[in-house]
Amino acid sequence: MKSSYNSPRSGAFGAVAGSVALTAVSVSPVFLVGAVAVQMRSELQFDAASIGLVAAIMFGTGGLLARPAGGLVQKIGSRWGTIAAAGTSMFAFLGIGMVQDLAGLAICLAVAGIGNALSQPSTNLRISLAIARSRLGLAMGIKQASIPLANLLGGLAIPGIVLTLGWRWAFLLAVPLALLVALLALLSPVRPVQESDARAHKDPGTPRLALVMLSAGGGLAAGAATSLGIFFVASSVSSGISPASAGYLFALLGLLGLASRIGLGALADRMTRVGPYRLASWLMFAGATGFFLQAVGETPLIIIGAVVGYMAGWAWPGLLHYGVVRDSRQSAASATGALQVGLSLGAALGPLSFGMLAAANSYALAWTVAGTALLTASLLVGCADRLITGRRSPFREALPGTFVPAGHRVDGQ
Repeated sequence: MKSSYNSPRSGAFGAVAGSVALTAVSVSPVFLVGAVAVQMRSELQFDAASIGLVAAIMFGTGGLLARPAGGLVQKIGSRWGTIAAAGTSMFAFLGIGMVQDLAGLAICLAVAGIGNALSQPSTNLRISLAIARSRLGLAMGIKQASIPLANLLGGLAIPGIVLTLGWRWAFLLAVPLALLVALLALLSPVRPVQESDARAHKDPGTPRLALVMLSAGGGLAAGAATSLGIFFVASSVSSGISPASAGYLFALLGLLGLASRIGLGALADRMTRVGPYRLASWLMFAGATGFFLQAVGETPLIIIGAVVGYMAGWAWPGLLHYGVVRDSRQSAASATGALQVGLSLGAALGPLSFGMLAAANSYALAWTVAGTALLTASLLVGCADRLITGRRSPFREALPGTFVPAGHRVDGQ
C-alpha cells in the first residue's frame, strides 16, 4: 500500500516544496540585510544598532500581526495566504534594492514583516492538511530548514553577487523568485491527505498556559537565534575575519543548520518517550554554550561557537511548530498565529537589544546576554513540556482551557 506522504495524489511533495520556498522568501529580506550589512552600512551610513532596529521593525510587524494573520489564513486558506505572503515579500525585495536611506529600509522591512506574518500560518496549514501524521515531523523540519537555507543563500550572495555587482543586486535578483512562489501557489491547490489512523482526526489542542510559555520561551530563543543570523558576519569581521571568509562561513553555517533541522524533524517522528518540546528545550540549553564561546572573540572559538549555535541553538523552531501543529491539525493556522506572536516579537526585540549592546559596549557582552536568554528559554519550554505531558496524552480529547479554535478552510474546496 502506498504511503500518503509520498503519493503523488496527496500533494505532499508540492506542499513541502512550496512551504520551503515561501518560508525562505519571507525571511530572506532581513537575513540578506544582515549578510550585506558591512557593504550597506558604508553607503547608507548606519551602525550596528541600526541593523538591530530595522530587523526589529520587520519581526515586530510580524509579531503584532501574527494572531490576526493566523485567523485570516484559517479563513481564506493556505493557497491565497501563500500568494499574499509571497507577493508582499516581492515588493519588499524590490524596495530594499532601490532604497536610499535608513528610513526607506525600515519601511521596506515593515512590508516584509507583513509577508512573514502571513507565511508561517500559510505553510503550517498547508502541511497539516497535506502531510500524514507519521511524516509530520520530517515535513515540518524540512520546512523550517528553509530559514537556514536563507542564511546559506545570503552568505553565498556576498562573494557571488555583493562583492562583484553590489549589494542592491542581491535583493533585486530575489524579486522574480518571490513572484515564482506566488505563481506556483496559484497553480497548485492543496489536496488534503486521507489518513486511516482514527487518531489523526482528533485535535487535542495545547493548554493555554503551556502555549503562552511556549510562545514566551520561543520568543527569548528566537531573539538570541535571530541575532546570530543577523550579526554573525559583522561580529566576525570586527574580530578580524575577512568579509569573504565570513560570508563563506555564514553559508556553511546555513547548510549545517539546514541539515540539523531536517534530521531533528525525522527524529521527532520516531521518538516516543521524548516529545518535541522537551527536545527543543535540550537544544536551547546546548546552543547557549555556542553563544558564550563567540563572546570570547578568538577566531577558533568563534567558529566552534557558531557551529554549535546554529546546529543546536537554532535547530528548535521546527520542533515547536511540529508540536503545535500535531495537536491542532485542522486549526493549524490559528494555533501557529498564537505561537508566532512570541517568536516574532522575540525576533524583533532580540536583534534590537543585541545591536544596542554591541554599539554601546561590545559584541562580547551582546553574545553573553544572548546566551543567557537562550538558557532562560530552555527553562520555559521545559516547564511547558511538563505541563503538557502532565495534563494529557497527545491523542486524548481536548481538555478545558486548551487552544482549539473553531472553523477552518480546506484549500481547493
